[in-house]
Amino acid sequence: ALTDDGNLELFYTGNLKEEGDFDYINEGRGATVIYLSTEDGVHMTEKELLMTNDDYPADLSRHVRDPKVWKDRGSYYMLLGARTRGGLGETLLYRSEDKKAWRFLKTITATEPFGYMWECPDYFELDGKKFLSVSPQGLKREEFRFQNIYQSGYFPVKEDGSVDERDFREWDMGFDFYAPQTFTDNSGRRLLIGWMGMP
Repeated sequence: ALTDDGNLELFYTGNLKEEGDFDYINEGRGATVIYLSTEDGVHMTEKELLMTNDDYPADLSRHVRDPKVWKDRGSYYMLLGARTRGGLGETLLYRSEDKKAWRFLKTITATEPFGYMWECPDYFELDGKKFLSVSPQGLKREEFRFQNIYQSGYFPVKEDGSVDERDFREWDMGFDFYAPQTFTDNSGRRLLIGWMGMP
């Protein structure tokens, strides 16, 4: 969600599964970015299709989702979580001047393989430092780390815009916390909200 113009603008993933004998990883699934907005939180505009699988890099699987949109110095940026055809997690960074036409800028991923899918990406700055938050799927459970079914955590972003898997820190060391997103409240605090799994 974005409230840049006073209206609530929503960006979300529209997943479409095709009928047929597909693995739904590399074939048979449409992963689209959809846009709509509302002035009152009740009445919505018509949905607009912003991106389809054709707008993503060619080496990606059909798993691209979870747009995070923010404004920085007059331009808009979008992060998407993704899975490559080779089973590696990464994020995609796009830029737009009008929130409708998006141009691919770059892929952000770890220097070494780190899970097969990165969901629910988030980017933010705190105390002059930059952070990338993701929920990587497919990390091997360790004695004192990665005890959740799927993990969630953050990387400090380096000066060149890259991240290193050795710097990854979990947001929560329990079993049920997942897919967090951050926002800034009216007093300037950076707040984080995550999903809690239910038994």
